[in-house]
Amino acid sequence: MNLHRAGVCVFRLFGLIPSLIAILFASELRPAPAADNVVALASTGTLAISNVALSKSQVPRFETVEYTFRMTGQWENPFDPDEVRVDAVITGEDGTRTVVPGFFYQGYRRSDADGRESYQPVGDPCWKVRFAPPKPGRYSCELTAKSGDKKISAEAPAFVCITAGDGHGYLRISPHNSLYFEFDDGTPFCAVAMDKALGTVSQFQHTYKRFAGSGGNFNRLFLTHGNLNVMERVVSTTRPDKGVGKLNLEYCWCVDQILQLGEQLGIYHMLTLTNQTNFRTDNGGWDVNVYNVKNGGFLDDPGDYFTDQRAQRVFEHLLRYAVARWDASTSVFSWDLWNEVSAAKGFQPATAAQWHQRMARYLRSVDEAKHVIHTNFGHLNSFAEIDGLPEMELVSTNIYAVKDVANIGEIWTKRLIERFGKPYMLTEYGIGHNMGSGGYASHDPERVMVHNGLWSPLLSGSAGTGMAWDWNWLDDDHFYRYIQAVAQTVKDIPFSRRTWHDVQVRAFEFADTSRRPYYADTLIEGFPGNYKFPPEAVERDLFTVQEDGRLDRQDLLHARLGPRQSWSPPAKSFQVRYPVDGQFVVYVPELGGGPKRAPRLTVALDGNVVLEQDLLPYGPADTYNPRAYYRKYAVDVPAGAHTVRVANAGGGTIATAFELTNYVRRDGPNLEVRGMQTDDCILLWLKHPEFNWMYRRMGMTSDEQPAGRLTLRNVPDGTWSASWMDTVEARPIRQETVTSKGGELLLQTPPTTKSVVVRLQQASLRR
Repeated sequence: MNLHRAGVCVFRLFGLIPSLIAILFASELRPAPAADNVVALASTGTLAISNVALSKSQVPRFETVEYTFRMTGQWENPFDPDEVRVDAVITGEDGTRTVVPGFFYQGYRRSDADGRESYQPVGDPCWKVRFAPPKPGRYSCELTAKSGDKKISAEAPAFVCITAGDGHGYLRISPHNSLYFEFDDGTPFCAVAMDKALGTVSQFQHTYKRFAGSGGNFNRLFLTHGNLNVMERVVSTTRPDKGVGKLNLEYCWCVDQILQLGEQLGIYHMLTLTNQTNFRTDNGGWDVNVYNVKNGGFLDDPGDYFTDQRAQRVFEHLLRYAVARWDASTSVFSWDLWNEVSAAKGFQPATAAQWHQRMARYLRSVDEAKHVIHTNFGHLNSFAEIDGLPEMELVSTNIYAVKDVANIGEIWTKRLIERFGKPYMLTEYGIGHNMGSGGYASHDPERVMVHNGLWSPLLSGSAGTGMAWDWNWLDDDHFYRYIQAVAQTVKDIPFSRRTWHDVQVRAFEFADTSRRPYYADTLIEGFPGNYKFPPEAVERDLFTVQEDGRLDRQDLLHARLGPRQSWSPPAKSFQVRYPVDGQFVVYVPELGGGPKRAPRLTVALDGNVVLEQDLLPYGPADTYNPRAYYRKYAVDVPAGAHTVRVANAGGGTIATAFELTNYVRRDGPNLEVRGMQTDDCILLWLKHPEFNWMYRRMGMTSDEQPAGRLTLRNVPDGTWSASWMDTVEARPIRQETVTSKGGELLLQTPPTTKSVVVRLQQASLRR
């Protein structure tokens, strides 16, 4: 069953996690059948090049010039360079020679009849070469073709690169600060991002217009599914242009349209070339994979993909074609070799590392534009065997189902940057798995998790915002307002031209000095999935909740309680010290496992069981959804030191998060403070702790926190312009001038119910 025909692709987060993510596609995502779209691939004529045409004789720097020509020869598969290989040798007036691969091409016309997007061939197949000149001057071109033992060449028209044009060149990792991005001309770039990886051309036209209009500039595309499935999934076994080692030409044309749209609107892309969902036997992906021997391929098992030499050679051919067709586009930021490679069947770090190294080196040998190369992990905490390779230039990981993405995003952005010294992007995040037909929107109508996932990585050192997964979350007024607030805040900040460090808070007090200190609540949670636990997590049973409300080893805490397995322990204990009387609250967002016995939650305080609760279905049986359980259970805890043990004494699994009320001392507003600073710029984000997805889904709201006095230390002396903004409404709050003295800066924080940000800069701020 094919993804775009079935409308559903279900895939697991990683091999040990039984819960599934279901990606639901609306009917308009399904291309209409097109049996007459047959494109002839084979050629039996004499090797010859004819009808060479040039798209333009003058082209601005970094814009694409295109050669189109006809060619005959002896080949069956024009996507196999071992059968037929076309290259253009382009020579600048300074003598610099660039070899650019050519590619087989078919044009299409899009039809949107009955709300379904389909494509019909336009004209005859041809060959093309695309090139974006990096500097002004005159360029000559010679086309060469090789088929079998025959080789020919043909002179192509020359063109001139002019300096006119407003393009910045390609987006790259900055040579000035390797944790950030900037363009060839030195212009810094901050990725204001999303992860709309799938969709039709018309959907991208709609979404991109609103996204770019709000200030968005970065996205990821899966060239592995639906209307962008260029090779991996079977579309038709009867058509000559489908199957292993061949490219789906109409879907390549769709990629063309989206990249051209990106060039027009200033949106830059990670292009994901391989996907774990297509190399799984538990989700139907392998059943529709072109490499499967049952579909005419040559692999009996998906795990062989990492080591089979023929499969590796076929993928290198795909890389060559991708470079030939899309390398020239300035809308391409990176080649993302895999989506969630660690979830593919047969994944082993050592063999996968060899595969990645081989493919990255091959890419570097053919990619003249030198786009960034990396891979992606479903595990939030990455695999050092692969991300530690010098060929992997960026770290990209995903996380789902955490409740407080602001906290997790901060912790792991900082850890991964420190570990690898490379740019980091949180490329996917979302609520969880099996959301049903309502998708994420029905669980998070306010898009609270989207909001917090945008800001947290950004203000923790990421090269951009977190990238929320689509699943009907993104094309929404809330989302575009959140994007607008981020874009306005970071506009013209030279991230790549500065060295940044965490904001340091000396004090945060009430503006009203008559208010007294108090104790606030804290939320702690473990990982329900998308995470590789360290070996010591198996035996870790006791955790300490520190005075500041943080867990001593949060990286070892599993969020699920269930039968004893290495990934789902039945119980956890917490050492706590309550300064005053409070409560220990267990949140249960979902149940799992389909047990014969219902899960049974037990909570013991200092060895005495104080709560026993069978977590039975509630509400009408026909509407009950254990993955949308969303209940909480509280026990009273007196002031002092205690041990709280939480266990599942029944069947199935229980997803958990824990709240300790009246636990953390506050001298001022109950707001989380995150931020970064450099000598002439400070970004500071203040968020209410209860403005997170867990509390919103439980029906809880955040109360307004009064005005405060926030003192920062280690701030250069001088005068600062401060711009305050409500990040939820994208509404300016106030503009003011403040002065730092003696290394300290005092800010008067506004009353805050949800989230605000302040941008401070000295008058000397320059790019």
